[in-house]
Amino acid sequence: MRRRFGIVAALTLALAVTPAAAAQAGVTGVGGVTGVSGVPAVGPDDHGERQLKAAAQAEGDAAATPGRDGAAQLEVPAPASSPEADPKGLEDCAKKRPTSGKKYTVCIGPGRTHPKIAAGSPARVNGKAAAAAAVEVLPLPQFCIDNAFRGWFWYRTQACSIASRTATIYDQDGGVAGTIEYLELNFSYTSSSIATWAQQIELRKFGGTGVGLLPGTTAEGFAVCANACVTPISTFPPQPLVDNADAAGQAFFDTVVSVPGDKAFSFTTFTYSFTNPAWVPVSPGTVSPPRVRCDNALPGSAQVGCVFPDYVPVEQYARNGSFPELARHIGEAQASGLPGAYPDGPTLNRLTDSGKVGNNRDRACPRSDRGGYPRPETKSCDEYPFASSTQGAETATPKGPARTFDWCQINEPIGTTGPVGYSVCMIDAVQNSSGGSDLGTFYRTERVIDGDPFYVWITGSGGGPNPNPPNYPPVVSAGPDVSGDEGFDVELNGSATDDDGPPQVHWSYQPGPDVDPGAHCSFGNDASAVTTLRCNDDGTYTVTISGSDGIHDEASTDSAIVHLANVPPQLRRLRLAAQKAADQPALGIVSPQPWQLFRVGDRVTLTTNFEDPGTNDTQTCNIQWDDGTSSSGTVAGSACGGTHVYTHAGMYTIQPGITDDDGGVSEKASVMVVVYDPYGGWANTDGSYDSPAGALTSSPNTTGEGWFHLAGRYYPQNDLLRPQGSARSWIPGTDYRFDTDGSTLDWLVVTPDGKVAAKGSGTLAGHSGRYGFVFYGYDGCTTGGTAGACQPGTDKFRAVVWPLSAGANPGAGTVYDNRPSAGYDVDVAEPTTLRTGQVLIQRP
Repeated sequence: MRRRFGIVAALTLALAVTPAAAAQAGVTGVGGVTGVSGVPAVGPDDHGERQLKAAAQAEGDAAATPGRDGAAQLEVPAPASSPEADPKGLEDCAKKRPTSGKKYTVCIGPGRTHPKIAAGSPARVNGKAAAAAAVEVLPLPQFCIDNAFRGWFWYRTQACSIASRTATIYDQDGGVAGTIEYLELNFSYTSSSIATWAQQIELRKFGGTGVGLLPGTTAEGFAVCANACVTPISTFPPQPLVDNADAAGQAFFDTVVSVPGDKAFSFTTFTYSFTNPAWVPVSPGTVSPPRVRCDNALPGSAQVGCVFPDYVPVEQYARNGSFPELARHIGEAQASGLPGAYPDGPTLNRLTDSGKVGNNRDRACPRSDRGGYPRPETKSCDEYPFASSTQGAETATPKGPARTFDWCQINEPIGTTGPVGYSVCMIDAVQNSSGGSDLGTFYRTERVIDGDPFYVWITGSGGGPNPNPPNYPPVVSAGPDVSGDEGFDVELNGSATDDDGPPQVHWSYQPGPDVDPGAHCSFGNDASAVTTLRCNDDGTYTVTISGSDGIHDEASTDSAIVHLANVPPQLRRLRLAAQKAADQPALGIVSPQPWQLFRVGDRVTLTTNFEDPGTNDTQTCNIQWDDGTSSSGTVAGSACGGTHVYTHAGMYTIQPGITDDDGGVSEKASVMVVVYDPYGGWANTDGSYDSPAGALTSSPNTTGEGWFHLAGRYYPQNDLLRPQGSARSWIPGTDYRFDTDGSTLDWLVVTPDGKVAAKGSGTLAGHSGRYGFVFYGYDGCTTGGTAGACQPGTDKFRAVVWPLSAGANPGAGTVYDNRPSAGYDVDVAEPTTLRTGQVLIQRP
């Protein structure tokens, strides 16, 4: 298991902080905590104190043990350090005289070496306090003991110092009346995942002279923080300063950083003093550890954490560890002059902008399908400096050329040296992927944010065997080429396999040159090998499936061709694919309504809704008005509209047509309207005709002579909306007899060319309810019709009768129709030739 230096261990650990644990950590006799059974979870008032202590204890234990990279034991990087700062102002302190009846003045300064410190290095504190301190503090990590009396030393989350101090006691004449000799043991610790940090201090008396040996001396103190922090807990109560007992204090600090992306630096100070009834403390001791940075700027984490930023963290790889080829490449790249080598080289600096990281990677290791380096089957491209550093191939200042080495299987110059440029090498794909994941873990646990410096330390010698078997890339297939229609799903039957399990799949598409601009496609599931594709325009598309195993730096790919045909605009819904939603507009002609009545000169407005599965298509609209004219409609969204004014009475079947930009034409659709002219003439028709079999639906075999009567006329002086008239139809010898029972009709149409049609309602003999009728008549030119205003041949007649319970217009439940196969438009009604009587049309 690899170990980071300065990394706080998992905070869920509940470690027993006992003398035994302290001894195991190598901190003999340092720390005033005894008898603590464990570290419970954070309580409502402890500000993360217990979790923070548990994390610091775990890190203190880990810091004493070298980590491992696979079978290789790693070395321990040196902590950051600063020399001990001597207390200031001692000369001024000695000149001050006691006041308020006191006899002595106390000044704190550097002290002599502890008598029990053995000569040589590293220094080591031996012995232990006989009594516990009033404040429970943590034992010091081993690296603190190893660096005692040399100043402050720190890693990423722990800082400490051990100093020897002397408190000098001056009398009223400025002479030395006595001394107190003691150790000052300082420890400050943070967590990379907690927004709290701590500072503790222990004072251990080990000697003195003169009045410094008087009883009643106590030590006490307080802590403060500056810049972006608060001090919820500061504890250093008065405690006796006696041999073999520690006076201790501790404080916990909370950052005010919370906004994502924010960071701030904070500074803390512990101040303490000695008091005695006989003297005045005029020169207190102060302790200031290295600055702390807290941030909410770690990519992939929404948690605030704190570190000592002036320690430069170290990522380690061993040449004989888990990533021998990766370590070899980085080591040789550093040896050629590239930055980042621990401990003396220029650092690398983290880059978190994903776009810039991608640019670094694309320049250093361009994809083979874009003219980049071919990847050997079990290899992937590794770059150094890392793409996630500002020294990467694209973001480095200045930029430099690529270099490589004779074993890297890349066609770039060999033997290049110097700090400018970057190195590339084909290495084992598993090592490259796992080593990259290891780097990501390093960033997270060391809380390396954007711009932070870091080192890379390559240890070990030679190159160990590859600890991993060869790993081959996934095998993918896009399946056969397929065809379909625009706007509809087309099945893609791809496949993707890998020896390590199902690879991660992704589909993409590319429109061909025959596809109009603006075309768009979507996959049913672009992460499934078997899926569907739907595009909003016809043409040829290339679909590509890629399979990634998370190990190789390039995905395996395969492509297929999809041919999509144009689908013309539709006035009816296609394939019953989905039931119409309540808010979805109806398709087809929505106005005017069938059989809608207009007067000559009225404006008739046509609105036709349509849909085009090819939503990238554009459409035009043409309307045939059935009076010998047509016009271009206006297309707005998915609707065609137009208006027209009829100048003659008639029944007109209007037909719109929608054409898309690919030449597709909508299916036929029409609506019939009725146009009357109250001044256009009137009709008086009576007679008989041969009624064929099937005309009387209640008795389909009945034939015989059918009789009729129709009289109708508009009287403008009375009513321009409804004509006066009557109508009858019957077959002698049968039960069929229809008769109007009033003096008005619904409408009367008299065309200029000798046709007449009328609609109304009445009763049917032997039946209850109301029945509707439409009668048609042609005034034949050979039977007395007016030349130029008659129909070729003889007079003709047709009767259609149906129950109004079946609908306001004919078409359902027909009772009688002597031309059931003909249309209802007067122009196509095909009435039957008369046996007797006539169709008489009269005009003003």
